Amino acid sequence: MLILKIIEIQIYGYGKLVDKTYSQIGDFQVFYGENEAGKSTIMAFIHAILFGFPPKQQNESRYEPKEGSKYGGKLTVLFPGKGKAVIERVKGKSAGDVTVRMEDGSAGSEALLKELLHDMDKKMFQSIFSFNVHGLQNIHQMNGEDLGRLLFSAGALGTDQLLLAEQTLQKELETRFKPNGKKPALNQKISEVKELYKKLQMAEQKNEEYWHLIKEIEKLEKQIKRMQKDLAESKENVHTLTSWQQIEPVYKENKLLEKEWIAYKDLVFPIDGLARFERLLEGQRPLLAKQSALKKQITQLSEEIRAGQANKEILSAEKEITSISEQLPLMQKLREEEKTLSLKRANIESDVQDLNERLNITLSDGEIASIDTSIHKKKQVSEAEDEYKRLVAKKADLDEQFNESTRELDLLEKKVNELKALLLSSKEEDELQKKQDEVEERSRLQQELDEMRKKQKAENSGRSGQRQQRKPKNDAKPAVLLACLFFILTVWSLLQQEWLIGIIGAAGLLFVIYHFIVKSKAKMDAGDTAGLEQRLIDIEKRLEELPDHDIKTLAVLKAQNDERKQKLKELEIYMQQEILSNEKIISGFERWEVAFQQSKKKLQELCAHLHLPLHNEETLEQLGEAYRLLEQLKTAVKGKRHIVQEYAQTSESLKMLQEKIDKLAERFHLHHELSYAEKVYELRKMLKDEIAKKGKEEEAARELQKLEEEEHTYLLEISQYQEELSELMKQGNAADQEHFRELAKQAERREQIKARRDALQMQLQISPLSLEQMEYLAGEKNEKQTLEELTDLVDSLENSIPDCQKKLAEMKYEAKRIEEGGTHAELLHRYKLIKAELDQDAQDWAKYAAAQHILRKTIAAFKDERLPKIIAKAEEHLSILTGGEYVRIWPKQEESGFYIQNKRKTSFEVYELSQAAKEQVYVALRLALAETAYEKENYPLIIDDSFVNFDHNRTERMMKLLRSLTNRQILFFTCHQHLLSQFYDKETIELTAPLLTNR
Repeated sequence: MLILKIIEIQIYGYGKLVDKTYSQIGDFQVFYGENEAGKSTIMAFIHAILFGFPPKQQNESRYEPKEGSKYGGKLTVLFPGKGKAVIERVKGKSAGDVTVRMEDGSAGSEALLKELLHDMDKKMFQSIFSFNVHGLQNIHQMNGEDLGRLLFSAGALGTDQLLLAEQTLQKELETRFKPNGKKPALNQKISEVKELYKKLQMAEQKNEEYWHLIKEIEKLEKQIKRMQKDLAESKENVHTLTSWQQIEPVYKENKLLEKEWIAYKDLVFPIDGLARFERLLEGQRPLLAKQSALKKQITQLSEEIRAGQANKEILSAEKEITSISEQLPLMQKLREEEKTLSLKRANIESDVQDLNERLNITLSDGEIASIDTSIHKKKQVSEAEDEYKRLVAKKADLDEQFNESTRELDLLEKKVNELKALLLSSKEEDELQKKQDEVEERSRLQQELDEMRKKQKAENSGRSGQRQQRKPKNDAKPAVLLACLFFILTVWSLLQQEWLIGIIGAAGLLFVIYHFIVKSKAKMDAGDTAGLEQRLIDIEKRLEELPDHDIKTLAVLKAQNDERKQKLKELEIYMQQEILSNEKIISGFERWEVAFQQSKKKLQELCAHLHLPLHNEETLEQLGEAYRLLEQLKTAVKGKRHIVQEYAQTSESLKMLQEKIDKLAERFHLHHELSYAEKVYELRKMLKDEIAKKGKEEEAARELQKLEEEEHTYLLEISQYQEELSELMKQGNAADQEHFRELAKQAERREQIKARRDALQMQLQISPLSLEQMEYLAGEKNEKQTLEELTDLVDSLENSIPDCQKKLAEMKYEAKRIEEGGTHAELLHRYKLIKAELDQDAQDWAKYAAAQHILRKTIAAFKDERLPKIIAKAEEHLSILTGGEYVRIWPKQEESGFYIQNKRKTSFEVYELSQAAKEQVYVALRLALAETAYEKENYPLIIDDSFVNFDHNRTERMMKLLRSLTNRQILFFTCHQHLLSQFYDKETIELTAPLLTNR
């Protein structure tokens, strides 16, 4: 399962931490450091980067650096399904400026961060996934009820804020109203309203006329409101119909244009198409005339060029003739080179023979030339020779290591045998253990005997004093009477809510009960004396049976034997390590043998590739020198081949030069008896005459080319005009020019319709009528008649309403006169005033009651839906933490809190458990909540020194439980070094306290 994981923490400046980076953070990471090392600062830094810096107006520390460093830092977090994200938060607005950069290159700010965290806020994260030692320390200071509420809140909700809110709401409700109360404000006002209502009813019976008048006033007020509503609706309808009469022609014209627009809506025609079409035709006409004139000139000049052409065969041989003329001096030089090359060839053949004899090989020149003497092969030879020499040296080193390891093993084996001889046998160890047990039992019994004798002496002294002070009279009756008096006083004070008197009565009652219990216990002490004396006799008898051993001698023997065992264990470990070392040396011999054979084989392969003797040891050891001689031999053979090739090329060049002259002389019909110099002279003369003809021909060709280029330019311009004309016709879907002009007229009409429609649409938009109203009124046929009827109705209502209002004023005046006539008015005023206050107070009470109801439903939903999953997981954790001692947890039905059941099926309330067991219940519930609260988002679990009060066994079980939580990352902060034994080195990051500087 993929988990949300913090990979790296980089702090720019936060509190006393400046420029700190913690990389490669694992799934289970421990941050260890002494006090002031920065553990809480790192924990607060993680909260701040994920959820923002604390506001300045809150009591929570913002950890702003004192040294002026950059405030903030960044986290590298792996989000499931999203990849890595770098979250950077620096000083800015109150919560800081945050930047989120995703692995795919995208970036965002606070909104993206909330999306990645699934809208998790800081308070909820700290309540569920982050807790410290203070949560456990608070358990020690709570009573039973508070402890049950805390554990219920931690397990079901992650915080006790909902339960505190419920208590606050209940107090507010009780201060306002109690079902059987008298003092709350609502209770008092309800009583007063009831009393006033009774008096008002009595006054109303004498005033029937008044209530009849009130009913008539209410009836008339309703009629006036109805008439005013009808008047407003009628005026609105008149305004609508009047506006329709003004806008109706515009609406109808717009509808007609819409129908006409349909015929042109699919028309496609280029913008300003007709004008562009005419401009293109006008521009094309002069270009066609110029192109025709140029074509005639080109034809005439082409005929003149064909009439005076030069001999192309002689001109085509211009390079050959010129080349032969220039190469005449070369012929003598080539003859001299032939003699020199022949002498060099004889010398180099002698060198090749000498090198063959030194290498003891007989190879042909071709075989020598095929030998690979590249830089790569030279490197192979050098490396193979070096490897061969290195392996020979390594063999001597391995021999020395093996001898040293064998000597060390013999020495260790001797020491082990000596220690084994000094150890106690199993029988001797059992006898020693038995004597130690007898010593411990004797010490324990002696201590118990001394304590029991002191207790017996004290009890005998107390009983003698009581017998002297005992009186014959019975004090029980006065105590009972006094207890009854205090009980009655306490009950009376509770009923009358006299709290001071109630406290005094309760204290007196408790004192009487305590005094009675003390006297009863004194009577029971006399019965315990006989059992105490019998126990003393048994202990003295057992002490006589136990032998007396020398404690120091036993301790020395035990210590010596344990020390020898430990030393033997260390020697065996050293011996095992030395055996492993010896085996590694033997493995080194085996690897050396393989490497040596491979090196020798590689040398032989290189000898085979270089055509050297394979089984000559001297050759293998001096392969580098042999390779150097081979390079010299190959260079000599290559030089010989080059000289032979150069000699052949010189002879061939001389022969080719003579053949070229003979071929040209024969081609152009020269006499074969002429010398080579005479033949070349005749050829140059013929070439000069033809070059002169060619010059005249080229000048005419240049003129022709100029005319053709000018004609081509005109043709391109004509083609461009033609393409633009074709493109215009294609855009308008026209078959020919006449069709294009017809489409232009249609496009012009479409633009006229569009302009008119836009103007009409503007008028329709500024009209007070909506489009739906216009469509509805367009379908009405008698709107004029309806307008007249509505106008008449408005006039009628405007005349009737003032008459009704006048009548209402007269009736109200008459009612006011009756109200001012006596007691009825005063009672009515007082009744309405108190009732208004009662309504307001009742509304306030209802708000609190509704809030309490919603809150209780929320808590009940938590208990019914979410709590069973949490409790099931918490029971698993608690069983692991307590070693199977406590196995069940179930919530109370009517209140917050839990019952805990042990493996013997005995149930306890949480406050009845030991302090350590309470802490284990708290931890089990918090971990269960973290596992089940957000099952799809596995947020990291951050723990700050929450288990320092656990003993060794509890700590081991706690760590076993944490390591079983493999589906989320755990960051554990501690300052206790003894806890580090529970973790691997790679899981621990050691923090050092930052240095402080004074300014």
